[in-house]
Amino acid sequence: MEKDTSSVENIYKPKDRDGGFPSGMPYFKKRFYEIIPGLFVWVLLLLPLIFAIFKWEEALVIYIAYLVTYWAYRTVKFVVGGYIGVKRMKRDISTDWMKKIREVNEKRFNEIRYVYLCPVYAESLDVLIPSFESWSANDVGAEKIDVVVAMEEKKKDLQIENFKILQEKFGKKFGSMRYYIHPAGIPGEISGVKGANINWAARHFVDDLNKEGKDIGNYLLASCDSDQRPHPKYLSAITYKYLTVENPDLGYYATAVHTFNNNIWNVPSIIRTQSNMLSQGSI
Repeated sequence: MEKDTSSVENIYKPKDRDGGFPSGMPYFKKRFYEIIPGLFVWVLLLLPLIFAIFKWEEALVIYIAYLVTYWAYRTVKFVVGGYIGVKRMKRDISTDWMKKIREVNEKRFNEIRYVYLCPVYAESLDVLIPSFESWSANDVGAEKIDVVVAMEEKKKDLQIENFKILQEKFGKKFGSMRYYIHPAGIPGEISGVKGANINWAARHFVDDLNKEGKDIGNYLLASCDSDQRPHPKYLSAITYKYLTVENPDLGYYATAVHTFNNNIWNVPSIIRTQSNMLSQGSI
């Protein structure tokens, strides 16, 4: 479904904030706080050169020794963390989460529905179809998953056509499928980031649920990039965590059964390297 975007209220710019800073903050103070992170990095990079120029040999040796010690510590931490992460991932993959869910609170599970919030821009069906196949294969049951595709206005023609094909292929599997078009140029938004797109779609999806008389407290939201292909036990592992913590509606949930399966082997080598490093860091 497409929303009327002819008039959009300026509801995304907080009255007490301006560019991430409190309203009314002087410009020079904003620039000072913006410069600090970059300045800190440049100082660390240039310190060895500064020490060498001024012949502060002891300071140079101490600084280099500190860097070597720090990165040795980070290396050990990374290796140990990776080992623990892989062990946990194997443990979670071998766990029957659906059985554990039924033992804990089957009644509550039967009330729960899932929202797959999928932001798209210029992705082709070659990217989208494998992702939708993975989501439809989750062991909680595809009929419990409502798909929300968040489109950008600039590419809406392409993505509406893609949506029609996806709906024809998966419409009978998922509980529902719908799309929302995020208009360009909304005052107060940062352009070129997916956050604004999924924010728009999520807000309007909640509005529609309220109009339909649905209880939004029964919905768990999963927002993933359109190329991510979750493990079949991804949602059930998340659900078990949700059902076994205090104040579950106030939490953000992750699991060792993660979403590392994507189109990593079909992208340029630089992106592939970055994605592999991110996956290892996440583990």
